[in-house]
Amino acid sequence: MKTRPTVSPEDGRMALAITHHHLELHAAVSLALLVGLSPGTISRLNVRDWAPGRAPQLTIRGTCARTIRVARSAAAALGTYLGDEPTTPYEPLVLGLHERGWIEGVFGDHAQRAGLRVSVFDLRRLAVATVLAAGIPQLHAEAYFNLPAADGTPRSSVEHGYDMEVARVLESQFGC
Repeated sequence: MKTRPTVSPEDGRMALAITHHHLELHAAVSLALLVGLSPGTISRLNVRDWAPGRAPQLTIRGTCARTIRVARSAAAALGTYLGDEPTTPYEPLVLGLHERGWIEGVFGDHAQRAGLRVSVFDLRRLAVATVLAAGIPQLHAEAYFNLPAADGTPRSSVEHGYDMEVARVLESQFGC
């Protein structure tokens, strides 16, 4: 099986930098790199899934629903994007990029113009690789990123608070 090489941490930081002026896209790229979400997951998030505050969290709904802590920089990007505008609970969290394929297309255009050969999927892979390289237990990475368990261990065996360490690692590597 042919696999794509993981992009460098510098490429990840550059992806954040080139989207900083586009608040919606920066929020989406922050969720891909600093939370490790796929574009499809990002596009399915609603405002009700976001819990800002001192310990910001996202609830990812679906067959493997989970609530995870979010790196401070990703929380800041979402806070800047959402601002004080009124929202409704079922409104898409990243409103302008919620249609299938929009995140990939808009980010792809920005990356190409900047000479960066990185996709949104590359950012998710970089987040996973960064967490594993930092020594986070594989079971914790599988639970946080909703990856298939390598050894069949049920996710219920992951202790409470595992997500704080994952968020800390991503913040320390890619946060502002």
